[in-house]
Amino acid sequence: MRMPRMTTRRWMILVAVVGASIQAIRWHLKWSRAYLWLAERRAASKSFRTLFVPGKGPVRINRNGQLISPERDRWYAATSDTYYRAAHFPWLPVEPDPPQPE
Repeated sequence: MRMPRMTTRRWMILVAVVGASIQAIRWHLKWSRAYLWLAERRAASKSFRTLFVPGKGPVRINRNGQLISPERDRWYAATSDTYYRAAHFPWLPVEPDPPQPE
């Protein structure tokens, strides 16, 4: 079977399809990297170490040496999971972050 002739119209359609595909891939990579960066930041802010302080009991600290409450630790874990999921599926909507606990 013979291939159809490549007329000017068919070349224009082919170029438009290839251009749209390349742009879709670039968009996907851009948003995947952005969401992955947010997820990594949130994951790094989760508690780093648990220390026992006399009179206070076990406390959790992050990499900067700041105390972290268990609620905030769970908040960091939940939001990092949200952004990891968004990095894998950037075309799906991302729900806004819940308010950060104090």
